[in-house]
Amino acid sequence: MNRFLKYSLFISLNLFFSFVTIFCLLYAVTYINAFFVPESLLWKGNEPRVDFLSISVQTLIFLVETLLFIYLFYAVNKFILRYDYKLTKSKSIAFRIGAINFIIIVCMVLYGIIYTIYHS
Repeated sequence: MNRFLKYSLFISLNLFFSFVTIFCLLYAVTYINAFFVPESLLWKGNEPRVDFLSISVQTLIFLVETLLFIYLFYAVNKFILRYDYKLTKSKSIAFRIGAINFIIIVCMVLYGIIYTIYHS
């Protein structure tokens, strides 16, 4: 397989995994994370709480999930780069890719927090 095709495949897989990660994180925030947060932090009366404590607990859970996905992403990239592409700098390249994904996801989180605060 020529070099261009290999790197195109690698970039395509990274983009696909990035979209899957974002979808999984959004699904977790929407449906799963409520099971980890106590009822007293989710609801006040019959309305959802949007104060600092409630949002910070939900954001903390989201960031832990994000770090787990980023670590998985880093490990897979490092493995592929080392064994399939035979690169000696696989660790630094995988770290850079993971850092870029982390920045994108943190921007998503900040946007979600700002959107929640100003539209509630």
